[in-house]
Amino acid sequence: MKLSLVKFIFNGFPEVLLLLYVSVGLLGLRMSVEEYIKVGMINLFILAFIREYLDLFGLHTFIGLIIIIFSINYLLEVDIMKIIISMFISFILLFIGETFTFSLMVNSLGVDIEEINNNLKLYFMVVYGAKIPLLITALAIYKFDLKIFNEKASKLRD
Repeated sequence: MKLSLVKFIFNGFPEVLLLLYVSVGLLGLRMSVEEYIKVGMINLFILAFIREYLDLFGLHTFIGLIIIIFSINYLLEVDIMKIIISMFISFILLFIGETFTFSLMVNSLGVDIEEINNNLKLYFMVVYGAKIPLLITALAIYKFDLKIFNEKASKLRD
């Protein structure tokens, strides 16, 4: 399924930023805003290339996961297994949100995926609704210092 540039940017970039923020936050760490944006942009461009030119629609999620894991490892030098665990939790939150939102929209509004993709308003209701579990977790990380690890980064920049 091809995505328009608008859909890809306004869906993909916030999703990558949330996944990155939640994953790093669950490690008990923070990065600078510039680092979040750099990793998000690199991830977005690579995923756009994979989706649009290589036509690897299912694989792009796995590759995006790997890009984020190695980006966190490179920037913060944290144990890779802990990064994988925090990314796995972040992806579970995203998948829960996607499953719940798509089910709700399809069952309550009686629309199918094709209708959602063809209607920009419905599309953004679904994709932003799917990010609610990630957003709630990001807010808990920010407000209440929620974390599953208490890591010390080797290369943490402020």
